[in-house]
Amino acid sequence: MFRKIILGLLLIIFAFTLLSAQEVNTIVTEKKAPYRHTISTDPLMLIFGSPNFNYELRVTRNIAVSGFMGFGKLLFVDITKNYGAYVKGYFGSDPYSGLFLQGGITDIGIEVGDEKAEAFYTFVGGGYRTTRFYPLAVEVFSGLLFSGDEKVSFEEVSGNITKTVDIGGPVRYGGSITLGFCF
Repeated sequence: MFRKIILGLLLIIFAFTLLSAQEVNTIVTEKKAPYRHTISTDPLMLIFGSPNFNYELRVTRNIAVSGFMGFGKLLFVDITKNYGAYVKGYFGSDPYSGLFLQGGITDIGIEVGDEKAEAFYTFVGGGYRTTRFYPLAVEVFSGLLFSGDEKVSFEEVSGNITKTVDIGGPVRYGGSITLGFCF
């Protein structure tokens, strides 16, 4: 629990460092941001029965903060909790789309039958966002998740098929494709 608090505080310090390091451009001719808010979801997770929702707030031209949550059932696993927060930094001449880096924290809990497990992750990664079809946004992200929690594995045998789900462990790889609405 102590390391979760430390990781959360480090993320907050990182976010405020990024925010305070931004130069304020006072040129009046600069284009006004077409949006500050984005609500998005991962359509693949919706198809498989585990809806998740993400809210992103643009705090500067190139920095955004976000929170997300998810729930439902994925394959044979009940997701009891899935929430977190992150900071995202955009690169390039167009601050509303393009390449980005992000880092954050997430807390995930699952239940298989009568067994439960949860893990706390810190993650870093990057991706690409396009607002070509504004007000719709499409985003692709991949990254690494780091956890100090022990790895827990669940297996379910159905005929000749064995399904396995792991949670926790030192390093995991993850990714997502999201569709969002900007306003």
